[in-house]
Amino acid sequence: MRYMSKKIYQLLFGLAMSAALSTQALAALPTTGTCGFVGNFSYPFTYLYGNNPGNGWGLNWLGTINFSTSTITINVVFIDPVPPLPPRQSQQSYTATFTTSSGPITGASTITFSVNGGSLALNLMPVNSGNTILVQGGPVFSDGGFTGVCQM
Repeated sequence: MRYMSKKIYQLLFGLAMSAALSTQALAALPTTGTCGFVGNFSYPFTYLYGNNPGNGWGLNWLGTINFSTSTITINVVFIDPVPPLPPRQSQQSYTATFTTSSGPITGASTITFSVNGGSLALNLMPVNSGNTILVQGGPVFSDGGFTGVCQM
């Protein structure tokens, strides 16, 4: 029994130290500078529900987030899979001003911006001493998701 208690103690201590070290690896969202990002969209259930993509679904994003001016510049590649086949691809570029708020988890922030009359949100989490920012599409993406990485 004593051996088991010692093992449990060691496990809990290890988990606590890992948590402490991982929180130290998180950095605050920058207030100046620009990061460049690339990311992909995912639509796991779109065809199951028969959603119409309208002008198309986004395939991927390439862009910059400028923390000094609170602007995001994005180029989105779209695909329209609706007949006539083959699917058609197109791209559109946008620039928008964003606002920043607290994110969904500790260490994360959310930026919100408008494009073509719709509101979009990206959750951002700085890691690697703030040199890398993990990017996740927020809950306003109703039929899919977005993940990416932004590098300072």
